[in-house]
Amino acid sequence: MTTLRVDERLRGDIVAAVQRIEKASAAEVVVTIVPRSARHWDVTLAAALAAVFTVQVVAAALLGDLTALDVALDAGAAALLVVALVRGLPPVQRLLLPGRVAARRAELGAESAFCRQGVFRTRRHTGVLVYLAILERRAVFLPDDGVSRALPPAALATLRTQASAIFAGRDPRGALLAFLEALARATARHLPCTADDVNELPDAPVMS
Repeated sequence: MTTLRVDERLRGDIVAAVQRIEKASAAEVVVTIVPRSARHWDVTLAAALAAVFTVQVVAAALLGDLTALDVALDAGAAALLVVALVRGLPPVQRLLLPGRVAARRAELGAESAFCRQGVFRTRRHTGVLVYLAILERRAVFLPDDGVSRALPPAALATLRTQASAIFAGRDPRGALLAFLEALARATARHLPCTADDVNELPDAPVMS
């Protein structure tokens, strides 16, 4: 499974893509890339409790000569080991995270970033957030009202589908850049640039 490697080359490609979009349209695009959309401590806790339960069951079934203190110590050690594995290895945490939960938390993270980064503050409400959560392997396309009104429903649906598939293949970097090109075509056609258009949001990707 290929992850999204964020380096200077990708940053430069994103800046260039955003500038192409904003040169030809009134859209103001922000690309936000986060290591994870949430801390997912509930997943870690569930895994630790499962480890404790497993140790207790095995001890009761196969190791009857152990004392209660031995079992408690072994269970505690197993829980700590599982916590270390889950927190230290993102693929393990991703494996334990239900897909529906990952998708919802990515959506919530995108909504929070949309407000926190001021994407909603553009004069004509033409801000667009492209939010990518690496651990969850989820991408969210979140346009402001001006964009949603300007683009036909079919175009919006196509962009949402394309964004949601960014992490589905073996080349998320290429899929992200292809999505930004598709966004450029759609906004240039349906939300053209105006004479008084100014750059209201940063072109560089926001890393948090």
